[in-house]
Amino acid sequence: MYLQQLNQLEKENFLELAYLLANIDKEFANEEKLQFLQYRYEMHLHEDDYNMKEKSIDVILEELSESEESIKKIITFELIGLALSDKNLRVQEIEMLKQVRTYFNISEEAFNKMQNKIEELQKLYFEVNELLSI
Repeated sequence: MYLQQLNQLEKENFLELAYLLANIDKEFANEEKLQFLQYRYEMHLHEDDYNMKEKSIDVILEELSESEESIKKIITFELIGLALSDKNLRVQEIEMLKQVRTYFNISEEAFNKMQNKIEELQKLYFEVNELLSI
């Protein structure tokens, strides 16, 4: 939703983080795949434009360390959405999100607000889809 605000390096690193998170449990769920493809589409980073380098989380976070606070919040917000997309938040995903939150110096309160808003959005999307019979 907000990923177009990222510069090229931030987009690439976000995609790397999203890929790590989606595969952290060795199960790339269909919902996660769909979300990942939507991220690529939104950022105009199709497979021909950017191939995954499978960087480590430490390298990615270091490369994002100089990003603006708003960019760090956008990345965190979108990662929470990805983790919740399959309705099955796993321990490994929680740990990775905590690592990102801590590295980006995002308070637990702000993180929880982000998570609550994503859950509200998901519920709203579900209700709209039901209304439209999608």
